[in-house]
Amino acid sequence: MPWVFVLLVALVLPSLSRADAPLPNLRTLNFYLPAEFLSLPCDAQIEIRGAYNSYAGSESVFGRKWTFNYNVKVEPGISFFEIIEGDGFRNRYNRERNLEEANRALVETILVEVRKQDAQRGSLRENRVYEEMRTRLLSDRAMREAEAQRLITTARPLGPGTYYSLARGRSSLVKKEDESFERDFQDGSRQFFDRQGRLVRSEDRNRNRLDFIYQGNQLVRINDSCGGWVRLDYYPEGPRAGLIRSLTDSLERQVSFEYDEARHLIAVNGPDGRTRGFRYNAQSNMTRLTDSSEAKHNFELAYNQAQEVERKTGPGNRVIRFTRTFVGEDRNHSITEVVYFNGETRDRRETHEFKLEDFEQVSRYNAQNEQVSRTTRRLSPTTGFVASETDQQGRGFAFEYDATGRVTKREALPSGETLVFRYGDRCQFPTGMDRKREGRPTIEIEFRFDPRCNLTRVVEKEGDKVTREIELRNNDKGRPSFMIDNTRNQALAFEYWKGKPSSISLRDVGTLRVAYLPNGEFGQVTVEPHGKAVKRFEGQEAHQYQPIILSEVRAAIEYYRNNYLRPAGLEIGI
Repeated sequence: MPWVFVLLVALVLPSLSRADAPLPNLRTLNFYLPAEFLSLPCDAQIEIRGAYNSYAGSESVFGRKWTFNYNVKVEPGISFFEIIEGDGFRNRYNRERNLEEANRALVETILVEVRKQDAQRGSLRENRVYEEMRTRLLSDRAMREAEAQRLITTARPLGPGTYYSLARGRSSLVKKEDESFERDFQDGSRQFFDRQGRLVRSEDRNRNRLDFIYQGNQLVRINDSCGGWVRLDYYPEGPRAGLIRSLTDSLERQVSFEYDEARHLIAVNGPDGRTRGFRYNAQSNMTRLTDSSEAKHNFELAYNQAQEVERKTGPGNRVIRFTRTFVGEDRNHSITEVVYFNGETRDRRETHEFKLEDFEQVSRYNAQNEQVSRTTRRLSPTTGFVASETDQQGRGFAFEYDATGRVTKREALPSGETLVFRYGDRCQFPTGMDRKREGRPTIEIEFRFDPRCNLTRVVEKEGDKVTREIELRNNDKGRPSFMIDNTRNQALAFEYWKGKPSSISLRDVGTLRVAYLPNGEFGQVTVEPHGKAVKRFEGQEAHQYQPIILSEVRAAIEYYRNNYLRPAGLEIGI
């Protein structure tokens, strides 16, 4: 997971579809609603989050069909370990280093069981039959998983050692001799689990950490490295037993939670007096959301007999209708139509066509039913990643990946201009990037990192000529303190408060100083000239020079971010 920090000192532009958000998953028409309940500023930030999923079949400490982001735990499987992620995803860790090896090992285990059962019945078949079965099992994932569930009933020993996963990026799980666990990500971040598989510590690659404390199986406190903490209190008994009753933090803020007797979360009461309310039908599908602070967030949902969202009403007089159909008898090939209304007036519509491991296509139409755009994503049948994305004129990009899912090539269509990415073994970020254009010299960019995978140097060459040389000096928390462009004789300096940028200076232009409230929200931003700019703006009023400084600092950050920093996993922005 790349380290990302964002400096916000200007307007944040909302998504064009924000007025209609949140929407159901347009592939499956289940409703998914993420929610942040409480956060504390620090270099490693405590963020208490949950998410509702109408298709979920389980519950968390936030109630039925809700997840909890710190509910991360290790569980043993038949021949593997699984980490249950905070969103409910089951991340499988195998002894084998890659998925192909893991599949082959599973197939061999299945065949051993098949041969054993055949021998017990006295009906061993010809080797040709087992070879044909091996071929089918290797190519048919559904058959492989069904046969494994049917035949493999005895777990093989899951002793100390290293187990591997490529899901959601490459990572490894180490079972130690004391039966505790450590999960290592490629960017250097780590998670630690006790013998019961509970998450007890989380560290980023610069060892900024969170600690998790339990009473029995209940998480009761989270501590950060800035002296902050969050305490979790639970309902002790009755139909709500084990559900979170309140969150209290070191700033003396409290968030309380209410549930009905069916263990549905029905109200979240924030420290600012804001209450978000939720209602559900008999199938535990969310049917209504209300916000006491802003009626523009209120909406209602209706579901069809298949438990798919078929209508969203609100905010205001907005209505959206959803219809999903399948192409022929293929349950892996569907088309979802989305029609938008303002009151009774039809506004626009979209069609979203999905075919598993093949393609996704989105077509948009105006109120007169004229097509205004079409975007097609082709998916790689071997990796599942996007192989290409194009509009109706064939303009877009094609992508190639390595065995771990990292992009190795991006080709612009139809121009053919390409970006080729090179990687080392230590960090997940590119160590180099080549931009190839027909009839022009190749532009090569080299990225260098410190032992913790923090970017320290960028060198750009066009042919044999060095065209850019950037040096980054990071503080002990892994964040840039200085960024020096030796080619342009330019420099940026950064200071931080609990992981948030509190000052950013562009040499001989200006300094932005950001004051934060204790909860991490912006309090005030001041702008002042820096270095030679003091004379440049001499005699001007603040309202005259401040917009100029803001514009020039912003332009400099965007230039370096977009061209040199973002490809190496460093995100700075205004």
